[in-house]
Order: sequence, then structure tokens, then C-alpha cells
Amino acid sequence: MELKGADEPQQAWALFETLIAEHPDYVASYSPAGDVLLALGRPEDARVVYRKGIEICARHGDAHIRANLEDALAGVDEPGR
Repeated sequence: MELKGADEPQQAWALFETLIAEHPDYVASYSPAGDVLLALGRPEDARVVYRKGIEICARHGDAHIRANLEDALAGVDEPGR
């Protein structure tokens, strides 16, 4: 997230992409990864990442992060996002 904050979202996405590929069950990576994709102007890819995170949360019973991801997914098409 430091890279995103430093206006380096492409580098941030590269790290998240690797993290998700190598550790797909690490549910905490999906929300910020989707946020970075939105910052890159890639809402369709963000939706895919949020949905994948939701599926993994459902499998692991992580209701809190799942709810956050569902909120993020619902907000993809909101103005100002």
C-alpha cells in the first residue's frame, strides 16, 4: 500500500498479483489489491479480485473481510470511485 500511496499503483499491483498467486488463501490481500486496480482504472479486474476474495472468505468462514469485500464490490460503480 506504500507504493499506492507513493503514486506507484502499477508497482503495487505487481506485488499484489504475486502475493495472490503465491498465497491465494491470504484473504487480507484482496481488498487492497482491488483498490489498487481501481486506482489504475481497471474496474473489471477489481471486480474479479473482489469476487475471488469473497469466495475464499466464504470457504474460510471469514465473515468480516467478506463483508468488506462485498461492500467494495458494490461500490465499484459508485460515482467518485
